[in-house]
Amino acid sequence: MVLRRAVIVAAACGLAAPAAADAAVRHAAPGGSGSACSEAAPCDLTTAIEAAASGDEVVIGAGDYAPGAGISGGEIDVHGAAGQARPRIRFNRAFGLSLYDGSRLSDVEVTTTDMAGGAAIYFSGEQIERVVARHAGLGAAIRVADGSVPLIRDTLAVNSGSGAAIRVTGPGSNGEVQARLEQVTAIATGAAGTALAVDSSAGRSAIVSVDRSILRNTAGGDDVGLAQLGAALQVTTTRSAFARVSRAGSPLLTSVGTISAAPLLGGPEFQQLAGSPTIDAGGSETSGAFDLDGDPRWLGSATDVGADEFRPQPVTPAATARQLGPTAVAVDATLDTGGLAGSWRVDYGPTAAYGASTGELPLVAARGSRALTAALAGLAADGDVHYRVTLTTAGGTSQSADGVVRTAAPVTLPPVVRELTRTVTRTVVAAPKVSAVSVTRRAVTFTLDGRARVTVTVKRGRRAVRTIVRTLAAGRRTVRLPRLGSGRFSVSVQADATGKPVVKPLRIR
Repeated sequence: MVLRRAVIVAAACGLAAPAAADAAVRHAAPGGSGSACSEAAPCDLTTAIEAAASGDEVVIGAGDYAPGAGISGGEIDVHGAAGQARPRIRFNRAFGLSLYDGSRLSDVEVTTTDMAGGAAIYFSGEQIERVVARHAGLGAAIRVADGSVPLIRDTLAVNSGSGAAIRVTGPGSNGEVQARLEQVTAIATGAAGTALAVDSSAGRSAIVSVDRSILRNTAGGDDVGLAQLGAALQVTTTRSAFARVSRAGSPLLTSVGTISAAPLLGGPEFQQLAGSPTIDAGGSETSGAFDLDGDPRWLGSATDVGADEFRPQPVTPAATARQLGPTAVAVDATLDTGGLAGSWRVDYGPTAAYGASTGELPLVAARGSRALTAALAGLAADGDVHYRVTLTTAGGTSQSADGVVRTAAPVTLPPVVRELTRTVTRTVVAAPKVSAVSVTRRAVTFTLDGRARVTVTVKRGRRAVRTIVRTLAAGRRTVRLPRLGSGRFSVSVQADATGKPVVKPLRIR
């Protein structure tokens, strides 16, 4: 129930009556005490409601309440805490919760266990919405006696005794009571009980409109009981499910689009079962945005009759896949949740046993189909990938057929030939130099600035007379010349083969 009501967080507050400028928000909680009635220090339920001023808002926290006596209040807005489970209030009294003068009540469950008359909810306020009311006596689960056309919608009322699930009766004094029931489920489980009872008496008339509601006595008794005793009694039904009607006096009953076949209901909240004639029988009109359970009010091809929208099985997903590369594929799915929120996932693997999954991917509530894509990565290249889409909602689970897609082959590139450039570094050492050369007939003297292979050549004209080669260390060096005759000569000194020769003349007499 917590999950189902979580979707009506905004609606629960958005539908509240406009508060007066000085109105307070009062909080009640199981085990609450004191009179602060704040969110931090909530009070008990009786104090929260009965000490409320006109226009106040009373927020009832989730949990169970068992007041020792009936509780009443007027011109207030009473509702369960947004996003929490519906609070359960149980009275061991004939009369439980009584609200008057424009009050509003929503998102609570109220039960009375006293077998005598009375009512779980005695109401002459403005609106009851998404409420569960249970009674086991002669009275009613919900009794409407006064009020300016109070509206009851998206609500379940059950009486397991001999009374009525919902009773609309003439006011306490002369006048008229009116009530509107929209998408309500009223159930009587006792053979002597009645799902909807409407009565008038002298000077006290009753006018009731019933729209898209289930009125059912499951024990074979009356679905509708009308007792016109001295004042006008008019009931109009539209697209509602009921069959057995008892009349006293001359009540006026006008019905359009009645569903006489028995609705198929189950569970403690009498939810519709598959195949019920009330499913999708409510047309395209909506009153409240959500049903009793917090589901969207329109789930199928049309709205449902009664307080509960049938949760359809999600449509079988359609799925295809395509390559994204050698190790990835995309799965494209068409999903239809039937209007419910839910989730979807893709199971995948090399065989139909799968072995991997995307995990659950959330889906917000929406009507119609939607196209979504899941990317699967980290797959083996050039291999088969089996995939299956699973769609899950509160209405059930649907799966696509097994599909197969093949990943792309790995990309093979031709070898790349690259020209290699070799860099050669050479160290060039300058040739030693010869300087300060002097020549005599017996020797040549010179200065050498580095160790070198020195060549001394003696020429007469162009003809070499003698060549002397020595390896000498740096410094001032002398090379002796051979004995020469008289004449004109040239003497050259060269360090290494690359050095520049130094030439000196020599004249011998």
